[in-house]
Amino acid sequence: MWVYNAVFVIILFEDLWLAEFKSVDSHCMLAREILNKHISRPFEPNQLVNLCKENSGSESNDCCNQESLKNIVFFGASEFTEHWRIFWLNISQNLREDARYLQDYMLGSLKLTLQSFHDLFVNSYGYNYDQNKDFVEAFFHELESYMLGNRQDIASLVDDFFDGLLIRALHVMLFVKTEPDSIVANCVASKLRPLKPFDQAPEIIRFMATRAFPPPRILRNSLLLGDHVVQFLSKITVNDSCINEWIKLRYCNLCSGVIQPLICRHSCFSRLSTCFLLWTAFDKYWLSFIDQVVRVAERLKDSKIFPQVIRPLQIHISDAIMNLQTILFRLDQSDELFNNCLLENSKENQSFLSRTDFRQRRHPKFVFVDHDTLVQDYKHPYIYGNYDILKSWADSIRNKYLSVRKPFSNIIKYFCSEDLLRDSKKSSDHLCWTGDRLTHTSNITVNLIENESFLKINPMAVHVIKDLQHITEMMQSVIQNNSDPHYVPIKEESRIQSIDNVTVFLPLPSYSTTNPTVLMYGAET
Repeated sequence: MWVYNAVFVIILFEDLWLAEFKSVDSHCMLAREILNKHISRPFEPNQLVNLCKENSGSESNDCCNQESLKNIVFFGASEFTEHWRIFWLNISQNLREDARYLQDYMLGSLKLTLQSFHDLFVNSYGYNYDQNKDFVEAFFHELESYMLGNRQDIASLVDDFFDGLLIRALHVMLFVKTEPDSIVANCVASKLRPLKPFDQAPEIIRFMATRAFPPPRILRNSLLLGDHVVQFLSKITVNDSCINEWIKLRYCNLCSGVIQPLICRHSCFSRLSTCFLLWTAFDKYWLSFIDQVVRVAERLKDSKIFPQVIRPLQIHISDAIMNLQTILFRLDQSDELFNNCLLENSKENQSFLSRTDFRQRRHPKFVFVDHDTLVQDYKHPYIYGNYDILKSWADSIRNKYLSVRKPFSNIIKYFCSEDLLRDSKKSSDHLCWTGDRLTHTSNITVNLIENESFLKINPMAVHVIKDLQHITEMMQSVIQNNSDPHYVPIKEESRIQSIDNVTVFLPLPSYSTTNPTVLMYGAET
């Protein structure tokens, strides 16, 4: 809150100056009155106070005494710092809100699928499912853990699920009641695995999952990492030369007795471009990062992506169980598979097969789902009402982040915007303040020069760029190769621990505006 209010006060001061002195000629008395009335702040002893006396032009430089210069330095440095923080805060807030929105969407979708899974299997399998639903819930919590980056490799997760499902299903189908029964059932499972007891269901789900789950996961990971990088940038110590140049542009005119002049745009660009020279090379890495973020967001609208794939998940698993059931119906007690498992175990297990065979033959339709129920449910799948919202959210990613593809170029434009240059479309002034003197207005801008060598010798810059390059390559790999890269851990990342606490249907987040004018005037409440 204090950031916005501080800037609001700054702008209020400027409005007061314009209102009070717009009809009065420039001279030192008015300049001193402004300095004494509106710029009075504590002074840090180590601050430079002779800025406005350096490289002075033809204008008088006698309007500021030592105390006035101290106030100018303090106020100018404070103003620069607040604008610097606000610029990065705007980007950081969007990244954080988008990461949170995507996280809530993913967990909410998993929650919906788990509920639909419960509904179908309770109606179809009844008591048998109720006794094993903890296994299904554990699977969905593993999916959640994967999406949040707490575990890796979605393909192995699916394989582990079907390995466990085979054991669970056989224990139900073969009426396992005792430990010896369990030993034989586990043996049967080991013999069945090479025979594809679930038909193509594991391969289908593995293929769908490896294509559908990594994109939203890597996008959330990237947004959080982007926020982490922006937080770092917002806290870097700005070169003193940048603050000094800002003070010259904004306040040294008072020391020359020039009241509220238009600031020369070309001078602003020239001065700030020079002082930001050390960091503008960073832009190309951020640009590549943002471009991949936009590409992954576009992928979320694909029909084979996460929200579309998890809906029929329970249907594929039901098909797998029915196929296993069909295989077991074809077996009888003389089958080699059962005989081998019985021979491999003690004679105590001889009662197992006859009891199982008796119950299977007594209940030829067995105890599981009938196909008509599955087909009917498949024709009327659970519809996620917020899928359209997700697509709208994905569209908004492009609109928001393409405008900040070059942050250090953008921040120069931000500091040299009309509001901060005291520019007005209605103004007919032909003179502007260069930081040293008044001169004729010019719209000439200066091309930014990159300094790659600085980034290579700055340890923190090297670390940040390395992280950006790494996750940019990961996003590119997900899009081009349908890969499943490892999650990049982020320090102090906040994570939801359970899908049970997630609200399923969410509105779009209220994004911060990228318009610096609106941002500056919008004090928090």
